[in-house]
Amino acid sequence: MKKINLTVSYEEEKVKALRWYLEQKGTKLEEELVKAVDTLFNKNVPANVRNYICKDEDAPSAAEAPKSKKPKPEDSQPNQEENPDE
Repeated sequence: MKKINLTVSYEEEKVKALRWYLEQKGTKLEEELVKAVDTLFNKNVPANVRNYICKDEDAPSAAEAPKSKKPKPEDSQPNQEENPDE
């Protein structure tokens, strides 16, 4: 997928401090910004649109994977038929 560059204005001293502390953690500002934009994309773009846009990628990211649904209370109970004659 073709990539573009995003430009954001932010206070220079804050960026310097952020870069320094992120380097202490072994990461880079650019990597964290990509993660943040991915989070925004997954949160705000409907799943069907995300799937269409990302259809050429090999595997969906963890954020795109559908969450498992919890069974409804009646689904989690063994199937018991009521017998009024007993």
